[in-house]
Amino acid sequence: MRHGGRRLARAVFISFLLCVILVPLENSWGGESALETHLEKRRGIRITGLSTVDLQQINRAIRSIGDDSEKLLTPDGIENILWLVFRELHGRGFAEAKISLLIRSKDGKTMRQTGTSIADFNISEDVHPDYVSIATSTGKRNVIRWLRIDGIDTLTKREQISMFYRYSGLYVFPRERYYTSQRLHLGILKLRNALMANGYRSAQLKSQCVDHLDNGYGIHLLWDQGERHIIREIVVRIHPADGVEFDKNPFLQAMGNIWQLYPELPATDGYIGQQIQLLRRQFYGAGYADARFDYELKPIENGEGEHCMRLIISVETGFPMTVGNIFLEPQSHFHRPFFLRRLHLDSGMPLNPDLIIGARERLQSLSTCEFIGIRYDSIDENGSCDVHFLAKERERNEIFLRVGGGNYDVMRIGMNWNQNNLWKMAHSGRLKAIQSVRRTNLSYDYQIPEIMGSHTSLFFFIEYLRRKEMDFTRREESLAIGVERKLGNGVRVAFQYEWSHLYTASDALEQELWKRFGNAGALSISLECNHLNNPLYPKHGRRWLMNLEIVLPPLGGDFSYGRWEGEFTKHISLGPTTFFHSALRHGLIRTFGNPQNRQPFSKRFFCGGASSMRGFHEGQASPVDGGGNIIGAEAYTLINLELEQCLFNRLSCFLFFDGIGFCQDMHHYPMTQHLLSAGPGVSYETFIGPMRLALSWNFHRRHSDPDLYLRFSIGFPF
Repeated sequence: MRHGGRRLARAVFISFLLCVILVPLENSWGGESALETHLEKRRGIRITGLSTVDLQQINRAIRSIGDDSEKLLTPDGIENILWLVFRELHGRGFAEAKISLLIRSKDGKTMRQTGTSIADFNISEDVHPDYVSIATSTGKRNVIRWLRIDGIDTLTKREQISMFYRYSGLYVFPRERYYTSQRLHLGILKLRNALMANGYRSAQLKSQCVDHLDNGYGIHLLWDQGERHIIREIVVRIHPADGVEFDKNPFLQAMGNIWQLYPELPATDGYIGQQIQLLRRQFYGAGYADARFDYELKPIENGEGEHCMRLIISVETGFPMTVGNIFLEPQSHFHRPFFLRRLHLDSGMPLNPDLIIGARERLQSLSTCEFIGIRYDSIDENGSCDVHFLAKERERNEIFLRVGGGNYDVMRIGMNWNQNNLWKMAHSGRLKAIQSVRRTNLSYDYQIPEIMGSHTSLFFFIEYLRRKEMDFTRREESLAIGVERKLGNGVRVAFQYEWSHLYTASDALEQELWKRFGNAGALSISLECNHLNNPLYPKHGRRWLMNLEIVLPPLGGDFSYGRWEGEFTKHISLGPTTFFHSALRHGLIRTFGNPQNRQPFSKRFFCGGASSMRGFHEGQASPVDGGGNIIGAEAYTLINLELEQCLFNRLSCFLFFDGIGFCQDMHHYPMTQHLLSAGPGVSYETFIGPMRLALSWNFHRRHSDPDLYLRFSIGFPF
């Protein structure tokens, strides 16, 4: 195994970092920490008897009160700190916790108080504290040892217990089992709401038994879930305002057509709210923006039982209103005609709050404002109302620093310069610069939104890239112009023209097979359909992507080839904490015309890395020549499989399998070689994406490939 010592040192270093980040420092209760010293020196307050983690939480809460001694060293500030400490102790199951308080005033006098609740302390307003010491004595921890729930058959046992403590994975954290009366009451409330959400409106707790054990508490709850309430009839009673001529038939007919699709649904608050919302939309569409709705449920006397209900919805229509003048404020920040055209609102149309909210969302989608509010003026004698859109513009120039790392790039640093609302017409530009040990990248992207319709934008793109690959160096300068359209339901299509100057530097390759440099003019089209539930942490859903690139000399270049690449990913939830991820990718490049036409070397496929074959360096899972130099593939097929199991709240483990087949040229399509790897890994969720550490065993490899590879990466691979 090559570079074994370096990889071992890297593995030890990464493992140390993970231990520091992932393993909480659970000091013994009664210990001290550096944070106590910081509190004492910074604010004149000393807290003892808590672990480091608890002190960190209390310190964050204290910062919300104030960070200087003038606000904290007051009678009110001390009581707030005592309340925070008691809350932390009780929340961790120490119901009998005791606090000893020592206050030293500026005149040298001391005052001592002890109590088991905040009500036991009485701090005089005449005291001027100079130093405060809070010593905690936790006593015995109260833990839920067993929990039994009977009388409920509409929810699974796991769903019932999860109302009281959370299953973060295969293992339940000890802090999830801490017993407090508040936790028990909240769990009962959650369980009652869950039953009502399934139509059991008369569900009630018959008996509650809390057994005091030597090592904790045992809880037994007996429920009577009752009968399920079903809505059999819906009655709408419309009460027009005085002097308003109102035709009820169109409303009742439209709602009747909808209700016929959903007969006999459970009488839950969610379902009733949906029906009222459907009815509200009908009235809003006619301009009755002040319509008020109320409902009541009554049993059907001649039905099959009291669980058969009649839903009666009462509507007070109010007066019809129309849209008056439309204002966008502040007017100095926006080109008024440009933005008003995108509202899809006209003076004189019925005042529909749903359409006005939709207009605000269209303005928000232009990414020019941090927030857009709506204000309605008073209604005039003609029933019209002026509408004001109150916008808080984003900063015209935003600069962000970017720092990251990985196995191949080692360390990278960069910046993003975002330009917003250029020319007061929602145009945007983004300058991105990245420098790493192996890569230099500089690009600028200019976007013109809604150039041809509300979902079509025009973009210009310029980029410079220099990257050191495993056996060669690539350099590319490119210019592009194109249009992008969102088709709805997560589907996006883009069409662009790109001109590039390509250059490859390597003395070890047989350059007569491929061109080292040249110009390429390309027309490309890309399609994407994204139905993932979360872009950072996909747990279920699917995504497919396809890109086709046609390069011909008449388009302004020296090459003639076609390049196609497609990808399909699928994520399946096998349970509350178990997930299966899969991806299938295929790509090929084919020369047109004369067989002597040569391809640009840098446009071949170089697989390997965190997002493809995790057991290889970037570009290493590709064909090699007789001298062992990486030469890339003309076609490849890649499959990724991963089984993820959550262990704790943010920590999960996974098993993965990666396989790839490729061919050096299209004469041997679809593959001449294949590589296989598998292994375990761990993942920790952060706000920038999962931090992943994977150990790959390349059990089907070439002689020059590593047998084991430890990879650290940030972000989900597919």
